[in-house]
Amino acid sequence: MKTDLTDLTFLILVRIDLIQCFENVIVITESLLKYFDTTIYVLEADSFNNGLLKKNLNKKLMYQFKAENKSSLH
Repeated sequence: MKTDLTDLTFLILVRIDLIQCFENVIVITESLLKYFDTTIYVLEADSFNNGLLKKNLNKKLMYQFKAENKSSLH
Protein backbone atom coordinates (compact mmCIF):
# COMPACT_ATOMS: atom_id res chain seq x y z
CA MET A 1 0.00 0.00 0.00
CA LYS A 2 1.31 3.42 -0.98
CA THR A 3 1.57 6.30 1.47
CA ASP A 4 -0.75 9.14 0.53
CA LEU A 5 1.34 12.20 -0.27
CA THR A 6 -1.05 13.73 -2.78
CA ASP A 7 -0.65 17.10 -1.06
CA LEU A 8 3.12 17.01 -1.66
CA THR A 9 5.01 17.65 -4.90
CA PHE A 10 8.62 16.70 -5.52
CA LEU A 11 10.68 18.96 -7.81
CA ILE A 12 13.88 17.39 -9.06
CA LEU A 13 16.27 19.75 -10.81
CA VAL A 14 18.99 17.90 -12.67
CA ARG A 15 21.81 18.31 -15.15
CA ILE A 16 22.88 15.00 -16.66
CA ASP A 17 26.64 15.34 -16.88
CA LEU A 18 27.50 11.78 -15.80
CA ILE A 19 25.82 8.42 -16.37
CA GLN A 20 25.50 8.11 -12.57
CA CYS A 21 23.31 11.23 -12.51
CA PHE A 22 21.05 9.70 -15.14
CA GLU A 23 20.81 6.41 -13.23
CA ASN A 24 20.15 8.19 -9.92
CA VAL A 25 17.24 10.19 -11.33
CA ILE A 26 15.64 7.03 -12.73
CA VAL A 27 16.07 5.08 -9.47
CA ILE A 28 14.87 7.95 -7.26
CA THR A 29 11.75 8.66 -9.29
CA GLU A 30 10.82 4.98 -9.59
CA SER A 31 11.23 4.55 -5.83
CA LEU A 32 9.10 7.59 -5.07
CA LEU A 33 6.34 6.32 -7.37
CA LYS A 34 6.52 2.82 -5.89
CA TYR A 35 6.07 3.89 -2.26
CA PHE A 36 4.15 7.18 -2.46
CA ASP A 37 1.06 8.53 -4.17
CA THR A 38 2.49 11.91 -5.11
CA THR A 39 3.32 14.32 -7.94
CA ILE A 40 6.85 14.52 -9.32
CA TYR A 41 8.25 17.21 -11.63
CA VAL A 42 11.66 16.69 -13.24
CA LEU A 43 13.33 19.77 -14.67
CA GLU A 44 16.43 19.07 -16.75
CA ALA A 45 18.71 22.03 -17.46
CA ASP A 46 21.51 21.73 -19.98
CA SER A 47 22.74 23.25 -23.21
CA PHE A 48 21.41 20.40 -25.38
CA ASN A 49 18.38 18.11 -25.03
CA ASN A 50 19.21 14.61 -26.27
CA GLY A 51 15.82 13.26 -25.13
CA LEU A 52 17.23 10.27 -23.21
CA LEU A 53 15.95 11.32 -19.80
CA LYS A 54 12.41 12.00 -21.00
CA LYS A 55 12.35 8.70 -22.88
CA ASN A 56 13.40 6.70 -19.80
CA LEU A 57 11.30 8.43 -17.15
CA ASN A 58 7.99 6.99 -16.03
CA LYS A 59 5.12 8.50 -18.01
CA LYS A 60 3.35 9.50 -14.76
CA LEU A 61 5.98 12.17 -14.16
CA MET A 62 5.94 15.74 -15.39
CA TYR A 63 9.10 16.53 -17.37
CA GLN A 64 10.44 19.79 -18.73
CA PHE A 65 13.71 20.74 -20.38
CA LYS A 66 15.26 24.19 -20.03
CA ALA A 67 18.12 25.22 -22.30
CA GLU A 68 20.83 26.74 -20.16
CA ASN A 69 24.46 27.38 -21.16
CA LYS A 70 25.80 28.19 -17.70
CA SER A 71 28.44 25.84 -16.34
CA SER A 72 26.81 25.57 -12.90
CA LEU A 73 23.28 24.49 -12.06
CA HIS A 74 21.24 26.72 -9.74
